[in-house]
Amino acid sequence: MTEPPHELEAYFSGQYTEEQLRAIEAWINADPANAKAFIDQLHFREVLGQHLRDRRNDTGAILADLAQLEAAAAADPVALVGELPVDHADTPGGLSAHDLAEAGRYLFEHALANKRVLYTAGSALAAAVILIAAILWLPFGSTGPTTPADPLANTPLWDTPINRPVVAVLTDSVDARWRSDDNPVPMPMGAQLVAWERYTLTHGFAELTTRQGATVLLQAPCTIELTGSDNAIRLHAGKLVGRCLTPASKGFVVHTPGMDVVDLGTEFGVEADRANGSTVLVLDGSVRAQPTAESPLAFEPVVLTESQARRVTPETGSLEMIAVSEAPRFFSEKPLPYELAVIQAEPAMWLRQTPGDHSRLLGSAAFDKALDPRFGVLQLDGGGSLDRGDVLGFEADEPFSVGVWVRPESQKDRMFILGRVGLSDEQGLHGYDLYLKGLYPRFQLLNVFEAEGVANNSCIRVLSTQQLTVGQWQHVVATYDGSRQASGVHIYINGVPVRTQVADDTLGGNSILADTTFTVGTRGLVDDRRKAGSLPDQEIINLDSPMVGGVGDLVVFDRVISETEVSSLFRRSSTSYSKPALLR
Repeated sequence: MTEPPHELEAYFSGQYTEEQLRAIEAWINADPANAKAFIDQLHFREVLGQHLRDRRNDTGAILADLAQLEAAAAADPVALVGELPVDHADTPGGLSAHDLAEAGRYLFEHALANKRVLYTAGSALAAAVILIAAILWLPFGSTGPTTPADPLANTPLWDTPINRPVVAVLTDSVDARWRSDDNPVPMPMGAQLVAWERYTLTHGFAELTTRQGATVLLQAPCTIELTGSDNAIRLHAGKLVGRCLTPASKGFVVHTPGMDVVDLGTEFGVEADRANGSTVLVLDGSVRAQPTAESPLAFEPVVLTESQARRVTPETGSLEMIAVSEAPRFFSEKPLPYELAVIQAEPAMWLRQTPGDHSRLLGSAAFDKALDPRFGVLQLDGGGSLDRGDVLGFEADEPFSVGVWVRPESQKDRMFILGRVGLSDEQGLHGYDLYLKGLYPRFQLLNVFEAEGVANNSCIRVLSTQQLTVGQWQHVVATYDGSRQASGVHIYINGVPVRTQVADDTLGGNSILADTTFTVGTRGLVDDRRKAGSLPDQEIINLDSPMVGGVGDLVVFDRVISETEVSSLFRRSSTSYSKPALLR
């Protein structure tokens, strides 16, 4: 343990600057023994302060307690006994004899170390009385009135240690589970979170509000630590979104292992990842990314604005520009229970999750937020599609699953819901797709497909024997186990497996990889003319038998989801697609 900095006096008086706080934080982080000493000091002050507040109107009892402590330490003021003949059982929030002895040990140790106080007071007991006066008005221990603007005012006291200042409160959560020091911790709504304590969110989402009014949405798994400042948080691992809408919350800081992110107005996402480093993405407004106190010369501070992202990697320690498409996925609003279920299933892609960052709407395709205000439903009139780019290029020996809500508004020979299919003179069609044959869902994996019944076709094509209904939302799921056989394909409608017919089962050991993009509303059809840019998008769409109707909640997994998971996806999301606004 190193010598405590003189800035501690300012901290305990409640009158400290940001510079002084940084000096204290640096001292605490320099040595675990320093951190323990600081926490012990907070503990002793708060324990004594609570006891004194409980006995505010009984000065005689306070002095009697201190006299007993002094008598117990007559031989050695530092070696107090842990059992005292003091009964506090009838005192609301009263201290045990052990707690009081611990508080007294701190008082005597502090008095012995502080020669100025001893000189002024003349005895350990007098020194304690002087220190009591300071403790009674410490801001973190005060029971006086709070201003109406304080978001922590009038919140219930959670069963947390009373040794540290409360700097945030739990204001909302979705299926949240917490751990502290590797032990499960109950966190009811309104729970108060204290400084210098690590909290790990192992499941779900949680929203915290700091004393200055900043809101922080945590996404599990996530480990945080609240600092002594009431407008900062330390993100050890995981993701969060900070939102600073009040004047007092401006300047809110997120400390990460690689950089500090300082709010300059509104909303931003931060991720701390041991392998990939620290990342910030500005969702709205602006932030300043700056080096940490531990590495002040790592890079020059930079101001970022909306849709700009930076990353500090562990290898270089430098601040690097990254594309929005490379940034982590952040949720600025807590998810609904269904959305949480999808997130926890770890999809390879979810259309609701990132509808616009690196997608391209083609033709007349549009997201209709009148039907789904949060994310929008893709509306298709036969003249448009959504190009998701070079993603989801599955090979024939890789399992995957696709699930989507579909509302066909007409019946045609073919309407493609989604796909990643290429076209070449040598192979014909190759890739995979999900489409409606009439109104019957069909799932295909293609190596070579020229036409129906052609002998050299190399593909798997499986057709549902149950059809969809025009003008109604229905949930369709197709799963494939990577076996290269038609028996590895299963189709579900509204959460229930349906009987299927096998049209082709001739893929064998051939590849289905296609040099194309994944699209919704068509199948991603690409040939040399499109790659050369000589064929307009609308002509490509027309060649691709586009979908007419609505497509919503598309989710793709890089594994086979179980029948139970299929049923759960349907049941949990069906409430959204049974609203009158969607049944038009």
